Amino acid sequence: MVAGGLLALSALLAQAGAQIEAGARIETRVGEVPEPTEQTEVVVLATPSLRLHWFAGVDDFQTEVATRILWRPVPLPRSRPLFLETFGVTHTMRPTIRSQWHLGLRASYGEQDYTSLSQQFATQPTLPLSTTMFMIDGAADTLWRSSRRTTLSLQLGAVHHRTLDTGSSESTAPTLPTQTTVSATPALHFLLSSYSSVEVSAPVSDYEIQEPAGRLPQARQLNVVSVQPQVSGLAQLTRDHQLHLIAGLTYVDVVRGSNANLGYPVAPIAHVNLFSYLHRDHISSVFSSVGAGTLWFLDPVLARGVWRGIAQARLDAQMGLRWSAGAGFTFAADVLNPPAAGMDYDATVVAADSSVRYRWTNVIVAELGGRFTERAPYLSSSEFAWRRRELWAFLTLYTAARMPLSTSRPTKDIIGL
Repeated sequence: MVAGGLLALSALLAQAGAQIEAGARIETRVGEVPEPTEQTEVVVLATPSLRLHWFAGVDDFQTEVATRILWRPVPLPRSRPLFLETFGVTHTMRPTIRSQWHLGLRASYGEQDYTSLSQQFATQPTLPLSTTMFMIDGAADTLWRSSRRTTLSLQLGAVHHRTLDTGSSESTAPTLPTQTTVSATPALHFLLSSYSSVEVSAPVSDYEIQEPAGRLPQARQLNVVSVQPQVSGLAQLTRDHQLHLIAGLTYVDVVRGSNANLGYPVAPIAHVNLFSYLHRDHISSVFSSVGAGTLWFLDPVLARGVWRGIAQARLDAQMGLRWSAGAGFTFAADVLNPPAAGMDYDATVVAADSSVRYRWTNVIVAELGGRFTERAPYLSSSEFAWRRRELWAFLTLYTAARMPLSTSRPTKDIIGL
């Protein structure tokens, strides 16, 4: 097992300022999912994890392995658990006081459940209760502070996911497509004053989608490139209020796949967010975030470009040293580029969540809350109606214990959140 290799590696690094952390996440969920038919589910999850942190000079290295075990006693009491193995590694280096380099790699292999799939494929109307997938994503970014006010940065990213089975017998859903996305984002950040800054960036992304045989023949192979030049500004309006603005546009071009439905080749990008402290003292705080905007993305399942409008609001509170709570609401709807006649898919989403956390000790946290999501077709559709409801109540325990492998640095208590 990967965890065994991590323990062996930790022994080699024991003389170089390393420490190991063992943690676990245990969660019970009760709710309903819409696929394959609306039904009540009870889900039990256990995720043990092991993390190694090594530091030496300007290098900071972390690696983590975790195994998620998911069992659905209702409605599948005799079914076996679903297993998902995850491995992640990050490396941060600060060669000078003006520069930094960060590299991250994360891979997972195993069985994804309906909830995780619905988050990855938000517009796909039909999803299996489970499917076996391989996913890997990497990111690298470097920044250089060329002057007191100017910082240059470059971010590189890549994501690949592939379905390894032909679909679940519990659903008539098609096999999800294989997708590879590569992106690069050069940016320039300029400090206008002590209270405001501006950033200019131009993300470039390449999307490659391959459909399995028999699934949407017109989109078996699709390659799309997008460029999104944009300007963002951050302003500290008062001691308790901060405003964030983004404006730009998206230009998309089909390199391969003439039947793709990308809509207009140019779509505007806009976003405004207000972050506010409603109350704060030495041990408590209440803060809110309210925002609205638009974004463009490529739907990998339906092979179509989506220009989406989003409005969201969130309220969080830290109440003393042990209690915290939060609640959020999101509304999202596709605009422009309506679906072709006869195509039924989810283009409108409303979601809400709330939770309360209690910190028992320095290494144990309990969280109680709920999540709600409901979807609907395109807003202008004559058949618009809310459907495919997903509703969960959950209780989660987080725990982590840090064990130093070297006494070269003092350790601190942490919580495995």
